Amino acid sequence: MRDKKVRFVVDEGNSLVKIAAYRGDEWLFFEQMERISDDFFQSSGLFHSVSNDEVGNRGIAGQARNDCSNHNDGATHFSHDFCSTQEKPKAIFLSTRKKEAQSYEQLSRFFDVKIFDHHTPVPVNNLYETPGTLGVDRLAAVVGATALFEKSDVLVIDAGTCITYDFVDAKKNYHGGGIMPGLQMKLQALHNFTGNLPLVSLGTAEKLCGRNTEEAILAGAINVTLLGLDALIACFKQQYAGLKTVLCGGNTKIVQNSLKNDTFAEPKLVLYGLKQILDFNEDR
Repeated sequence: MRDKKVRFVVDEGNSLVKIAAYRGDEWLFFEQMERISDDFFQSSGLFHSVSNDEVGNRGIAGQARNDCSNHNDGATHFSHDFCSTQEKPKAIFLSTRKKEAQSYEQLSRFFDVKIFDHHTPVPVNNLYETPGTLGVDRLAAVVGATALFEKSDVLVIDAGTCITYDFVDAKKNYHGGGIMPGLQMKLQALHNFTGNLPLVSLGTAEKLCGRNTEEAILAGAINVTLLGLDALIACFKQQYAGLKTVLCGGNTKIVQNSLKNDTFAEPKLVLYGLKQILDFNEDR
């Protein structure tokens, strides 16, 4: 049975590393950075000779909330230390980067850390034919979505470096999904694989027809992507009337603000899924 000590979840994505801590069902903090570094853990004030049992509900800069999506995406400075140097807190870690082993080694200095991979038991029935090639971030997001919307059919759209969609039914059967280039990747590809097209900064496409090259690139990359996602959601809704659609990833706001279908945004869905997976394995 789970205790009430602090647990950590770490999502090392293609662009950013996200770290969060929770105790029971209470989220304590959220932090993001470009890479995992010893300097962060040594300078953040997280680790001090304070017993993990003494955490209680002491304030941490900014009131802790039950929903991790409510936290500020910026850096947080902690007003209290709550991790014991005598006993490493437990953590679960996933990475979509090639240097996973190096990150794991760094985390192991501070945490009793478990790597989330295709061998890790999860609270969904994974029907993917090649589980060893399934992105662990996709599976974690699916687990998070089933916890947020129990007994519902859920479509998860992750608008990050790549745009992925994944479907899990109301009986927690994960059916797979699709992968395509993300918005920034599309803009980068247009620049890299042509001789004259400029690299355009990601923004909103306010027109269907661009009146100059930069506007035309944004109109093509963004409008077609969003129209495709709307059509995709509509196709799923035809088969699953009560479908819930959850958005996550770095470009969640751009996508949600432009879709016609109703969606729920949870930018930290992967972290929430990691929490469910860690708790699930501790309860086994």
